[in-house]
This record gives sequence, C-alpha cells and structure tokens, in this order.
Amino acid sequence: MKEIEPKWFKIKDIPYDNMFINDKYWLPLVLDGKKIKAFFEFDEDFNILDYKN
Repeated sequence: MKEIEPKWFKIKDIPYDNMFINDKYWLPLVLDGKKIKAFFEFDEDFNILDYKN
C-alpha cells in the first residue's frame, strides 16, 4: 500500500478516499477535539474485520 504525501487540507476537503481505510472513523472525532480510544482489526489486505471505539 502506497502512503500519501503529507499535505495540508481544509477539514471539509480531507481526502478520506485516498487515506488508510480506518482514518474516516477516528480522524473526524480527533479534529472535533474529542479524545478517542479505538481498536481496529484488519485482514492481510487491510480490510477492516472489526473495530471498537
């Protein structure tokens, strides 16, 4: 899996479709100022098998 080059985005323009699949679950919470504790389980193809927050 190729990593994305670091780049600044406006919050409304964050390219979640180009990011690691679990980012869309936790990043909005963090950007909203919330503290999180989450667990993600992935298969060998980085598909989410399970998650808890």
